[in-house]
Amino acid sequence: AETQCRIVLDAEPDHAEALIRLGRILALTGQDKEAYDHLRRGLERTQDATLRLAGLLSLGEVHLERGETAEAVQSFRAALALDPTCQTSVMALAMALHKTGDSEGSRRVIHEHFLPKKRRPSSSTSSGEFDLWWRYLLDKGERFESLLQELREEIQL
Repeated sequence: AETQCRIVLDAEPDHAEALIRLGRILALTGQDKEAYDHLRRGLERTQDATLRLAGLLSLGEVHLERGETAEAVQSFRAALALDPTCQTSVMALAMALHKTGDSEGSRRVIHEHFLPKKRRPSSSTSSGEFDLWWRYLLDKGERFESLLQELREEIQL
């Protein structure tokens, strides 16, 4: 896939989709600097909502890898604004907010997008039912991050 993207970019250096796809590939292989550059260039060159969504999600992940949580939150918010029904954007934003220490904001994002209005907590203090749901989501997210790290370490071997 990387080779194909580079072939396209050799022929057409401003091809937005190839830039974004290559940025994603580079991010997955731990090449954050080059990934960031390709993703930014790709996002600057397209207004296509699907490409922008993919690019913003990948850019947010790169920001997280670089420890730039505020920028990651900004990317994930922009992705969610493009498609408020995208569960990937919701979960990415919630996890990024949690990493910034904004657990309440993270819970709010989850509640607003996943819980029916009649089941949402009416105040910032949630019932035990919601606390259990939140703990479940955090445990799954932390487990996912550790599995992703193991995969990255295997790739670098």
